[in-house]
Amino acid sequence: MKLSRKISLFIILILICTVFITSFFFLSQWLDSLRFQMSSQAMDLAETLSRAAQIRENISSPNGDIIIQREMERIRLHTRIQSIQIANVEGLIYAHSLESEIGKRTGNSLLQMVLESGEAARRGERSLTSPSFQAAAPIYHRGILSGAVMVELSYGRIYQENRRNIMIIAAVALITLGCGIVLARLLSTNIKRSIFGLEPVEIARLLTQQDLILSTFDLGVVFSDQDGSTSMINPAARKLLGLSPEEKNIRIGPFDEGPREYQSRNGRVLLCRSYPVIDHHKEEAGRVTVFEDLTEARRRAEELTGMRQLTSALRAQNHEFLNKLHSISGLIQLKEYDEALRFISDAAGHRGELTAVLTHRIREPAIAGLLLSKYNRAAEARISVTIDEESRLSSSSPFITPQDLSTILGNLLENAYEELRGKNGGEIFIGIYEGEHSLQCCVEDNGRGIPDYIRENLFQRGVSTKGESRGIGLALVKEIIDRLGGTIQIDGVHGTSVDLDIPGSKEKQA
Repeated sequence: MKLSRKISLFIILILICTVFITSFFFLSQWLDSLRFQMSSQAMDLAETLSRAAQIRENISSPNGDIIIQREMERIRLHTRIQSIQIANVEGLIYAHSLESEIGKRTGNSLLQMVLESGEAARRGERSLTSPSFQAAAPIYHRGILSGAVMVELSYGRIYQENRRNIMIIAAVALITLGCGIVLARLLSTNIKRSIFGLEPVEIARLLTQQDLILSTFDLGVVFSDQDGSTSMINPAARKLLGLSPEEKNIRIGPFDEGPREYQSRNGRVLLCRSYPVIDHHKEEAGRVTVFEDLTEARRRAEELTGMRQLTSALRAQNHEFLNKLHSISGLIQLKEYDEALRFISDAAGHRGELTAVLTHRIREPAIAGLLLSKYNRAAEARISVTIDEESRLSSSSPFITPQDLSTILGNLLENAYEELRGKNGGEIFIGIYEGEHSLQCCVEDNGRGIPDYIRENLFQRGVSTKGESRGIGLALVKEIIDRLGGTIQIDGVHGTSVDLDIPGSKEKQA
């Protein structure tokens, strides 16, 4: 059964029960009140008639029944009294609704009881055919019990007179029930519309799927109201933010759009992005904030940067190979076969050594891509680049991030390239040595070296031998080395040699 039908039937059932129970109790109370009023009225009429002068004076007369019967008939016709019986002290009937009963001895037990006790009494007749109330009162004449009068009032006549009231009550009950049915239908329609026409089973399925999806995310997802009160938070977010499963009503934010750094209570630096949530009224209902470990985000960015550098290096390598193929083609056309073989042997040997070092010794993709790119660029300028076969660098080195190491090597190799560009016999030597307690790097070239007049200010921004608006590279290298607690040594007498030493411990870093 659909939700709207369930709600409608449930509310209609409640209304039916409420209306009928209320009507039943109201009618019961009202009828009880009518019965009490009828009983009291019957007793009042009986006592009033027992004090009537004509009845008291004629109840003991031999022919008093004629006068009493005429008077009682007149009273009965002008009132709601169903029947009146008057008997003398001996039980002989002086007045009755049936004239044939006059003169006979009464058989009414209530009237006989009053004649015997001399006190008024009443009772209700529960007959199915004619339910009624009977009340009897003694007649005293000159202080002597002379007889008794009994009055009988019928329910049916009272019900007939109040039929209009009963019909009004029934109509009000039916109208109330009809209005309730209409309102129940409107309510069920409104509820169904507010939940986008979904059934409870579908909502439960969606919530289960949502919980499963959010619980499998490695990213922390938090939904918060506009005031920052959190209404939903997945397990990954609790772990990143240092929250226990029992913590409720957490206030995080609000955050502006765009990436920003956020420090959690456990000291973690997180990268968070906040997005507005727009409801079906085109209004902002809250915000979804996605948290990610900043270290992990940087690692992925560095891996992506490394892959881009590798792609760029492969393109440069392809260009270099085309140049070499052109050279080989020219030598063959000139029939310099021995020279062509020597050229191929030298190129293949050098390239094989470089590939072996970058593949097996330099495990960090970003650094391998950087070295390959710089090698191809130098090769195009006819600068010889040698990478020490003993070089070694692991992936995700504990001593330095790939980003920092790329900045250092990139600036040092760029300086060496610019120094040797356009010169014959230019050579660059690169060495990267990762040990247990430190990382050492060496970049050497056979250029002119460093002039004496700038050696003392070599690491200051703007100090350079290449002209104005330069002198940034070595300053950045020095800042990174100082931040990591390392040392840098430069020898510029015979060419330029830069040696770096970055201390640390693999166990400590891990």
